[in-house]
Amino acid sequence: MAAESSGGGMVRTIIILVLVVGGGLLAWSKYEEGAPARANNEAVSLINQGRPGEALTILDAAIQKYPGNAQLHYNRGVVLVELDRCEEALPELKRSIELDTAMTHQAQTAMEECDVAQQ
Repeated sequence: MAAESSGGGMVRTIIILVLVVGGGLLAWSKYEEGAPARANNEAVSLINQGRPGEALTILDAAIQKYPGNAQLHYNRGVVLVELDRCEEALPELKRSIELDTAMTHQAQTAMEECDVAQQ
């Protein structure tokens, strides 16, 4: 009887571990899915705080991991405009349009800011 109880406890422990680990994997998966948005939000917050250099660092890291995210490229372009680095900003802004044509108006507006700054 003790052996059955012990075995049953072990089964319960394994089931609990699977649920915990499985839940962790699910949570990690959700974290990964939302990671570009979180990076964008953090970068925008830093830009609003007048810390564009830190925002650029976050965006660079995020783009390394999610190179196909148009919003990351757009925000990186905007940060570079803020830093008066228009030569670097323009390819990022163009890339955001290539990835998502819905970014066209926003990206063009940012590109115009480069044109104004260079005059």
